[in-house]
Amino acid sequence: MYKNLINKHTIINSVGEFIVFQLGNSGKINCSFYDSENTFLKDYNLYKENILIYSVIIDEKDIIHLVALSKSGELDYFKYEDEKWSNAIIAKFDTQSNTYNNLSIYVLNKSINIIYCYANLINSSIWTIQHITNEKQIWNKYNVISFISDKKSIPFCLDKDSFGTTHILYRSINNKNSQVFHIFNNPFINKWNKDPEKTSPLSYNKTSPYLFIDTCDNLHGIWLENINKNYILKYYKANYQSHEKYIWNEIKIPLVSNCIDTPIIFEENGMLKILYLTKNHIGYLYSVDYGNTWDNGESLSIDTSKVCFSRLNDNFFKYNKVKINNLYYSFENKLKFYFVDSLDYINKKTDNNIETNLEEYNLQIKIVDNIEKVNMQIQKLLIDNEKKLINQEEIKSIIIEVLENQKNIEEKIAHVLELLYTQKDSFIAKLFNHPK
Repeated sequence: MYKNLINKHTIINSVGEFIVFQLGNSGKINCSFYDSENTFLKDYNLYKENILIYSVIIDEKDIIHLVALSKSGELDYFKYEDEKWSNAIIAKFDTQSNTYNNLSIYVLNKSINIIYCYANLINSSIWTIQHITNEKQIWNKYNVISFISDKKSIPFCLDKDSFGTTHILYRSINNKNSQVFHIFNNPFINKWNKDPEKTSPLSYNKTSPYLFIDTCDNLHGIWLENINKNYILKYYKANYQSHEKYIWNEIKIPLVSNCIDTPIIFEENGMLKILYLTKNHIGYLYSVDYGNTWDNGESLSIDTSKVCFSRLNDNFFKYNKVKINNLYYSFENKLKFYFVDSLDYINKKTDNNIETNLEEYNLQIKIVDNIEKVNMQIQKLLIDNEKKLINQEEIKSIIIEVLENQKNIEEKIAHVLELLYTQKDSFIAKLFNHPK
């Protein structure tokens, strides 16, 4: 597992061109450019060598931002603008004493954010996640959390919601089993929650945690559970509670066993897909109600040794119903992306004009959005009507109960009056001065 998690990144610019980054064995980062039909154009290496880990994104102005940690401990910040690269050293890490992993870069409120984890080489099971921010050209570093994990795995996965909150799922050893925990920050005060939330019961070893936040800010978590040496796909969804609290609940999905690599989630037109790899197969599950129910999708027979895992960042999908953080692809003559319908619109050639494809795709997005809005309105009306019917039934039940009580009281009063009039010599009769 984890064979491709760090080395590859894919960027899509505003005109649908692909730039694929890959870290070679010599420590050089190779950049390969493809047109909107996935046809190779050119490639070259960044001039920096001996890179250990790196991360790359593209912003709304088509500027590419890349951070790279070298063996010497220098953390370089590269920027690609107007077909030129510039760089600056922003930090110095102790690579002689520590090992570093899972470097991630993202832009939040026009500010560069960098998150990574490190462990001391002497005690490599204790990992610490750190957060670096760039505010007004000043770089600041914060400790997020420390935990126990093994050095062979990718211990955490992050994503952001529309409010700017960064969420992390990380894998920590707890009671001899590896478990998945959730932590998040407050972006307004730049403070991380110090009370991690356990996402699932403490049973079975868990690995390959993956976090995805959809366009409606629902949190989805998937990972693999090692049950008798069989890696089973598990899916959890988080509900927000008061006091900045999230409650994770398992939702049943079709059985997917014998997984061999990290599963991923992405969203297209309001549909969620979970992609998974098993021996000689790649397949997906899908949900049309944001994770409440799941069904089997397609499954393809492939040579999984030729399948690559890549992070994805784009400036192409500017509409709200497409969000893809990672993907699986292979390469022969062209890039082949698995089960990502949105990318087919980039690859599709209609009179050699990509704008025609975008207009067609945008039209479909609008149609889907309108259908979803109508469905939501219908659901709301049904719920409102159901509530009204429930209220009417409750009122009717209360009225019937009151009438029955009133009838019982009237019968008892009649009975008492009958006794008063028949027992003329009784104390009560004298008390009320009834004539004999």
